[in-house]
Amino acid sequence: FVPFGWDRVDVYYYVGEKIVIESPISTAILTKDSSLNSIEKSEQPRTNILVTDVPVVLPIIFVGGSQQVKKESLKCLDSLYLILQNNEQLNIHIRGHVCCSNRPVMSKKRAKLVYKFLIKNGIDENRLTYNGYSNQYPLVFPETTEQDREQNRRVDIIFSH
Repeated sequence: FVPFGWDRVDVYYYVGEKIVIESPISTAILTKDSSLNSIEKSEQPRTNILVTDVPVVLPIIFVGGSQQVKKESLKCLDSLYLILQNNEQLNIHIRGHVCCSNRPVMSKKRAKLVYKFLIKNGIDENRLTYNGYSNQYPLVFPETTEQDREQNRRVDIIFSH
């Protein structure tokens, strides 16, 4: 089965060096649903390997048809913030995605939510870009279950120098 209108192939490859950092990664608990104002942190040392120029899916799950973040998936925002804070040479492009149908405005709102969170917490906006990609790059196709749709309602990021 080939979906109608799919006349391209996306290939991702990696050219560059791995960045290895050792820094405390904390978990975030936000004070209000979808409000990205204050964070409580608990330190958990961990080693991370960051690869540049390759999309990294953030484990943020959105409520269908909205930019509202499900509470259980908010922890990664603080980790992303700490990675950027501890690696000032890194920049990111934030990509918003939706499931089901062509909705570029909603996908851009999802990416902008992450963008605003990072700026509000002190990351220089010159290091960040964002855009919405609607349903152009699904992780799961066809979407037959709610879990499939949840996987496609996402934000991913691309680290660069």
